[in-house]
Amino acid sequence: MASASASSAAVNKQPASATTTADDNVRVIRETIESVVIAFILAFLFKTFAAEMFVIPTGSMAPTLQGRHKDVRCPLCNFRYRTSASAEVNTETNVPIPGKEVHASVCPMCRFRHTIGLEPAYQVKDKDGHDVDAFRFPLNWRDNSYNGDRIVVAKFVYDITEPKRWDVVVFKFPDGAKINYIKRLIGLPGETIRIIDGDIYVEQGDGEFQITRKSPQKVRAMLQDVYDNDYVLDPLVEHGWPERWCPWSAAESPGAWKHPESADQKPNRKAFETDGKSPDLQWLRYVHTPPTDRIWQLLYDESSKQWRQTQIDPLEVKATTAAVHDFASYNANEETGYNIVTDLALDCQFNVEAAQGEMVLELVKKGHRCQCHFDLKSGDATLSISGLPEYARAGKAAMTPGKHHLLFTNVDSQLLLWVDDKFVEFSGGDGHGTAYEPFGNQAVVGSLPVVGRADTTDASPVGIAISGVAAQVEHLRVLRDVFYGSPQSDPSNMGWYQRNNNKAVIGPDEFWMLGDNSPESADGRSWGTVNRNLLTGKALFVYWPHSFDHTSPDGGMWFPFFPNFGQMGRVR
Repeated sequence: MASASASSAAVNKQPASATTTADDNVRVIRETIESVVIAFILAFLFKTFAAEMFVIPTGSMAPTLQGRHKDVRCPLCNFRYRTSASAEVNTETNVPIPGKEVHASVCPMCRFRHTIGLEPAYQVKDKDGHDVDAFRFPLNWRDNSYNGDRIVVAKFVYDITEPKRWDVVVFKFPDGAKINYIKRLIGLPGETIRIIDGDIYVEQGDGEFQITRKSPQKVRAMLQDVYDNDYVLDPLVEHGWPERWCPWSAAESPGAWKHPESADQKPNRKAFETDGKSPDLQWLRYVHTPPTDRIWQLLYDESSKQWRQTQIDPLEVKATTAAVHDFASYNANEETGYNIVTDLALDCQFNVEAAQGEMVLELVKKGHRCQCHFDLKSGDATLSISGLPEYARAGKAAMTPGKHHLLFTNVDSQLLLWVDDKFVEFSGGDGHGTAYEPFGNQAVVGSLPVVGRADTTDASPVGIAISGVAAQVEHLRVLRDVFYGSPQSDPSNMGWYQRNNNKAVIGPDEFWMLGDNSPESADGRSWGTVNRNLLTGKALFVYWPHSFDHTSPDGGMWFPFFPNFGQMGRVR
């Protein structure tokens, strides 16, 4: 009996265990569904009220934010840059448009116009039987065409704070509220704004217009490349085209700047040095002489990838030398800009060998020489402007022996300085910081600089001078500010603005938005203002620029979806 009871007990336990398992399965399924529903609700609420991800469709905010684009490496100077590919697809549907493939670009450093996304040249016969070079798109031509940056947009920010000038803002397009646009906020409610010489002016109570100035952080974030001497092209110089950075005194002069010799005993054109033996300032100057298409046709045969046996006539150089313009390599086939830009910056690395002597950084604007003087022994720094004897600002910028990174800017009628990435404060000027009154819409003084002359022009707008100490300088970069204007190729870009007597009159609850890529931006200049209720949020962060889909960044190992860490960061 005992055995039977035991057996019976064992049998009776089995159904209880099965019931428990079924209940557990039901509970797990229910909890999973609840978790998914809750996660969906939270994601919906987060997207609705907190933040949302967007993809940049076009290049109107380049180079700050990239729309659909191609990564390009110049075949001659090896400079890497990006150029727009928005024309290749419908920006709303992302569907390719036949015949709109971007197949050429202009390098911003050497200005060489070259083919991109094409197979190498091959020979075919024309209709008359003559041999001609041809290019064709490979089947995978879109492999180097990438979607725009993916960004995080904070949607709640403008519910608790007022939008600020220079914010990058996502909003609904006024004439089609389903379409999201992204631009930089330029005009605030109730303001009347004018664009003068590429800068933003706001009307004051007395009817006068006063320039608006960006913060030092915004100035630095919005600078765009003009020329980087790390990409100087030796064969171009050897064929008679002048270097853009050149000593301003004879080579045999004491303390004159010269190139150091590289390991192969050739001049290292990426750097300059001086022995500091001159008691007088010895100048090194940037002369803006970007080669044109005509120069490249004379010097280089792209189909054969061979340099021609040609030497450049100095008269060709004279015809090319001019002030800096608003050239934008992102705009694919554009050869030159249309507007003269005088808001410039100098970025370089200095190596001084002793705490002695004097150094000067100079930016020329409309004939005015805007300078920062360094007393290398005391660490004193002084700002001055020729023609404005009352302008003097004093600061401290200790330049101890060794290498230092310098950035000097003349943007929005204010001089700013960074030493080793630290912003330098200056005093004086009745508490107005380093700002000065704009020079007015004057004509640019002169066109062709002459080596050795003191009356430098806006065609030689950047200079470095030193005396009394041996020094080296390298990593020389010239940069410019955004120039708000209109290209002559598309005057309709300014339609709304021009119809309002060249003013942007902003309503009490409206904002005015412009794109950083001013020559190619359809923005408030053409369609007007944006009402507050159309604001979506503030752009915060580029969380996923396009990945490197085929190889690692150095072009070596194949690694799918390699993160593009260098382009991630805050939107400024």
